[in-house]
Amino acid sequence: MSGRKKIVLSIGMIFKNEKRCLERCLKSLQLLRAALPCELVMADTGSDDGSREVAEKYADVFFDFPWTGDFSAARNAVMDRCSGKWFFSLDADEWLDEDISQLVSFLKDNKITEEAAGLTVRNYLFPENPACTDFVAVRMLRLSSGLRYQGRIHEYWAHEDGSTLCVRLLKNVVLHHDGYVMLNDGSVEGQEKLKRNRQLLKKELEERPEDLKLIVQCIESCGSDWNAQLPYIRQGLALLPEKKKDEAVYGANLLRYAVHASCKLGMPEFPEWLALAEELFPNSMYTMVDIQFDAAEHAWREMNCPELICRGKRYISGVKNYRAGRLFNVNEMLQSPLRYAGLCSETTLRIYVARAQIYEGHLKDVSETLGTLDYDTMDEEQTASLTETLLLLHSLSEADTAPLLHTFWREISKPVPSTEEANRRRTGLLSKASIWFTPDWIAGEEARMAGEAVREPDGFWPGEWAAISRRRIFRHGYTLFKPLLGVSALGASAAILDTLDTQRMTDIIDGLENVEELSIHALAHALLCGMKFPLQNHPLNIEQMDALADRLTESGETIFALTAMMESVSAEDVQALSWVRGLTLAAVRSCKWDDPERGMALIRLFVEIERVFIPLCYSEEALLEERIFMLPSIHRFGWYCVQAFQALDHRNTAKYVHLLRKGLILCENMRPVAEFLMEYTPELRVTKPSDELLILAEQVRITLRAFSPDDPAVKNLKSSPADQEVSYLSLIHIAE
Repeated sequence: MSGRKKIVLSIGMIFKNEKRCLERCLKSLQLLRAALPCELVMADTGSDDGSREVAEKYADVFFDFPWTGDFSAARNAVMDRCSGKWFFSLDADEWLDEDISQLVSFLKDNKITEEAAGLTVRNYLFPENPACTDFVAVRMLRLSSGLRYQGRIHEYWAHEDGSTLCVRLLKNVVLHHDGYVMLNDGSVEGQEKLKRNRQLLKKELEERPEDLKLIVQCIESCGSDWNAQLPYIRQGLALLPEKKKDEAVYGANLLRYAVHASCKLGMPEFPEWLALAEELFPNSMYTMVDIQFDAAEHAWREMNCPELICRGKRYISGVKNYRAGRLFNVNEMLQSPLRYAGLCSETTLRIYVARAQIYEGHLKDVSETLGTLDYDTMDEEQTASLTETLLLLHSLSEADTAPLLHTFWREISKPVPSTEEANRRRTGLLSKASIWFTPDWIAGEEARMAGEAVREPDGFWPGEWAAISRRRIFRHGYTLFKPLLGVSALGASAAILDTLDTQRMTDIIDGLENVEELSIHALAHALLCGMKFPLQNHPLNIEQMDALADRLTESGETIFALTAMMESVSAEDVQALSWVRGLTLAAVRSCKWDDPERGMALIRLFVEIERVFIPLCYSEEALLEERIFMLPSIHRFGWYCVQAFQALDHRNTAKYVHLLRKGLILCENMRPVAEFLMEYTPELRVTKPSDELLILAEQVRITLRAFSPDDPAVKNLKSSPADQEVSYLSLIHIAE
């Protein structure tokens, strides 16, 4: 207990198995306990996870309370042991905000006449996500009021005569709460809590089947299982017309859940329940905010753009009034929080509305809709959606999108609330932007500019492509990013794609700090236009070259077109040689070997590069055949290919096949190349070996297996011209 001073505040808690978060909660109270004479009274309802030991370090009064399935009974037992002027109740999965100034001022004010106080509970919904919702909860009571908790679950204080509780709102006092995270991430602990709550509520509902408040609580206990909510929703709606006005305060909340479930499940009752909510409770915060959001989302699903714009504007107005306190209704505030009052939800809907305005041609309204977005709470998915919206605005109109783009890039790049979140936002941007840089997408845009029909691409909402297709394309979408030249690699990529001047391309790339951030499609365009690469001012190591070459395989036939453009390789320009090597290896790895002419040209290029490259990397001593096994696998195969093609050029097909076989043994993953060569090397297709010769070759191979490779006779046989004459048949056998 804090000294001998009279206790001003008694802080009461009940808990069970809350080791995950209990100490966080108790530590958050230390500032408050230092500012005022406080006592902490805690009841353990049956912990076995170590929570008890944590509580004992902080509690002034600690006791065990056997769980009876009644939250009110447990909390009232805590209140019975309190001696303060005020009682403050909180849970283990909550923690008090550091700003306690308003709370301290309230508790020090002896002129307070209210018997209770409400504060803000900030609910966090998903792990590693800033999305949250606020609602008012009555958590402080003047102990002299004599009020007791009521209800087995979702317990509350109320006068027996039904008179309204006199409450002072302390809006700036915030309790953070992350209990819903466990419910939304599917954890076992979270599901167990939901199950417990449902059982307690079901028992109460059996006793009071016409209690609208209890029915709403049953709906809430179902979490996001909308099908499980429906029986309770129908039960409540059947009662709604018969309820008196003072009882119907829960009706707007009930209809909020009805509209939400019917929207998510695509039910035919949706328009009926929506109309009922707007008729009975037009001024409720639930109707003005949450129901309008669901109505807008339903319109988006139906691609009813005029309705979406109308509902979206009502929602934006409603949420603005809510934050300004103009929708404040203490009875509603004390029930349950708005689902869509947060900035994150507003951002989502503003993006929807902006896209509908684009499709409807309301282009002057788009900037206003997007001009007040809260980028600090924007997540990766929203960033991707906004990116696509800006791309559509740019390609489907002649609007000046540069101001919006600059704001967008600047805001998502800020390390707020963290560098990790900024990186995730940029990832969301790139996930959508990269599609609009692809040759297929650009070709589709050009076809649509010419009035041709284009197959519906992936990634759009059902029916959305029809809305897009009805509008004229004014310019390629990727050109949206040209104003970012000098700021971002996206701007450089767009500028490169928009020119055929190789010197201009070179200058742009020279201005980049990291060439690897360039769109691979922009680099492919530059290379196909004949730009020399790597640039003199941007030397790359071999890993960087190989990574870029591998990414070029994303451009379809680009990699093969580039290899077809390759001229003779030289050891004098090591950067150019290494780059050609990387391109060729990427082409070899991605080749399907279904085109004999291209395949043979590719292998010849590979062999020529390996002929020049390998001696640059390894000493003569390392390139002795008995030491070739020491080379990386691709160079082992490359070395044998060089020797094999030299033999082929001298018309020694037997040695050619023999060397390919040895290379394949040392590099098994090059089997597709070896099989291709056996099938399409012209010199091997002149004469087909007889069945008898194939049988003989197989017998020789089996016989040799019976002896040790170190046997002198075996070594002599394998080095003889006779063996080389038939050894290639073994490779043919392998290939077949």
